[in-house]
Amino acid sequence: MGATPADTSLHLSLSERLRYNALMVEVSTQRLQGNTTSLYDLLDHCLRINPDGADALYQMSLMRIALEQRGLTEDTVGLQMLQRAALLDTGNVTYLHTLANVYLRQNKIELAQEVIEQLAVIEPHNTSVLSTLVDMYEYTDQYADAIKILNRLELMQGKTPGISYRKFRCYREMDRHDEAYAEMIALCREYPSDPTYPLTVGTLLLSDERYDEALAYFRQVRQMDPATPGLQLAMLNYYRSTNADSLYAPLLNEIIYSPRTESEDRGVAISTYIADLHGTDGADSIIMAVFDSLDVLQLSDYEVLRTKAGYLSDRGDDRGTVSDEMIAVCERLFDLNPTNHDLLFSLMQVYGDQQRYDRLEDICRRGVLNFPDELVCHFYLGVACYQQEQKTEALKAFLDGVAHKTADSNPSIVSELFGVMGDLLHDMGHPAAEVYAAYDSSLVYDPDNASALNNYAYYLSLDEDQLDKAEEMSYRSLRIEPNSKTYLDTYAWILFTKQHYVEAQAYIDRVCPPDSADSTLLADPDASGVVLEHAGDIAACNGNIEQALRFWRLALQTDDEHLTGTLPRKIQLKKYIKP
Repeated sequence: MGATPADTSLHLSLSERLRYNALMVEVSTQRLQGNTTSLYDLLDHCLRINPDGADALYQMSLMRIALEQRGLTEDTVGLQMLQRAALLDTGNVTYLHTLANVYLRQNKIELAQEVIEQLAVIEPHNTSVLSTLVDMYEYTDQYADAIKILNRLELMQGKTPGISYRKFRCYREMDRHDEAYAEMIALCREYPSDPTYPLTVGTLLLSDERYDEALAYFRQVRQMDPATPGLQLAMLNYYRSTNADSLYAPLLNEIIYSPRTESEDRGVAISTYIADLHGTDGADSIIMAVFDSLDVLQLSDYEVLRTKAGYLSDRGDDRGTVSDEMIAVCERLFDLNPTNHDLLFSLMQVYGDQQRYDRLEDICRRGVLNFPDELVCHFYLGVACYQQEQKTEALKAFLDGVAHKTADSNPSIVSELFGVMGDLLHDMGHPAAEVYAAYDSSLVYDPDNASALNNYAYYLSLDEDQLDKAEEMSYRSLRIEPNSKTYLDTYAWILFTKQHYVEAQAYIDRVCPPDSADSTLLADPDASGVVLEHAGDIAACNGNIEQALRFWRLALQTDDEHLTGTLPRKIQLKKYIKP
């Protein structure tokens, strides 16, 4: 950490010391009251009186580092203050712990290790510090030093599995294998009635291809307790490693189908079987038959289903879609564990992509129940209800989602909730003020929500209200998605409403090109009846009545429920009529 700096506080006058101490008392009061601004000003005043006040430097450093972490300042003054405080008061363990944590967060491993070593001297019996120091030594490949600290911990705590395992790993990394195994064997002697430790030693020996020694330990475990969890899998690996096929196959079969097998062991055994069959003819049929048999025997617990899901995922689907079989397995897994966050979101995505809105609704309702603060669950619940014409339920879902938003909520999701709520309120005939308030809220959380910008602008244009604002919002949506035909139509219609007919024509031609065949226009999902009617209205006001009649007649063929009531008269009279 460097040499201890000269402490200028020694030269403070008595009055300066008294003022400094009084201010530091007030700092404590303000900190307890959470007055951050006052705290900063007080500390700044303290440091002007005494630039080497370690306690003031420390408190100020915490505030500066917090600002740096939030990206409000890019300097490193906070760390420099903390370093100086620790140098001025070398025995203050609070300063050192904080400094070590800051170094670790900034990935300054060597500096952190230096501070933790200093703490280990000051607090020789602090097991947390010693354990962290072992972590540091292991991370920097200083295994001999790590073992020294582990020996200190062992003197303080006695021989424990955690310490022994860590010493084993360190000895292995140093290629001191005999000492590594001696450590584990000593653990077996320390706990002679626990079969877990000889099983571990046997497994390690097996991985080192010391088969005879491994088998001796497995037999020892069997004598202690033949039902020891993991013993059968260890023997299975032993038979496989020694090519004892006549013993391997029956044991594998027993582990998979025995009701006494632990759930995790069964999953491992099935995975082993799948690996054995990989690349062989008819492997898929054989593997799926195993899963079917386990279903019949009612042995398809969570681990089996998880293994099946993994197999189906690895097997994949040539069409690039999620198979019904995979969905069924995921549903069963979700039934067994409805708090599985990843499964919930996977099923939501699948049902949304497949437009299976009844299933999406069911999954989202369960998601809202288990994860009420996950706004995406409320959002997709609302979408699912809306798609099923359950508009009241959809609105309730969006309102519930908004009610659960917090300062930490994803602004984009909050914006989507308000934006789709605006669409729904308009669709349900709510007053314009409610609709526009929802869109305003949406744009507060995400000013670049293109859908909210577009829909807000379009509804303003229909009401012929705030057309300049509508044009500005519509243009922003086009800047975000310049090729969206929906957004191009909205912008063209706003220009039309403002009687900028020539400009409107340029934009509507990109949506409904005049040289496109009728069949092409009618087949275009983005060219709805309303859009075609808009194209006709704009053409008519630009003096091209033949083109207008063509678009109006095409619009009439779509049976769009949002067509104006004046459309037949426009065709009959061959001119634009305002609704």
